[in-house]
Amino acid sequence: MWTWLVELFLKWVLPWLTIPWTRIWMYLIAFYVTYSLFSIWSNRFAVRATGVREATYKQSVIAKGIDIALLALALVLPVPWFITIPLMLLAQVGVFAFIFKAPIGKALVATILSWTMAGMFTAIYLVLLGLYIWFFRSLPYFA
Repeated sequence: MWTWLVELFLKWVLPWLTIPWTRIWMYLIAFYVTYSLFSIWSNRFAVRATGVREATYKQSVIAKGIDIALLALALVLPVPWFITIPLMLLAQVGVFAFIFKAPIGKALVATILSWTMAGMFTAIYLVLLGLYIWFFRSLPYFA
């Protein structure tokens, strides 16, 4: 089944993506989907690492959904990023405290741990993309 999906992707979708900006947006979307799946795990891991044992994947999915909604709201509202980022940090602390029923101190530590893992994920992703570009002299899927 996976080979069929890959063949379909390579045969039908990629020829439609001839404009370089379209492919760059595709990379950003693929990154954010992968990052979201990773952050569902990392949110649960971070909360459980602080000692809150009832953290479930369902709660983590709800927390990520709220995080995506807040990010979409931050992109739409005309608020500068130096104000938006601390507000999103505080919002995630509140979401962790409310959704995972964690005390504020543990929610703060879990948020910092989760953001640290997100930063490491992004760094690893960029290093791997850079290595791909260095070895193959182009972005993936470019002709």
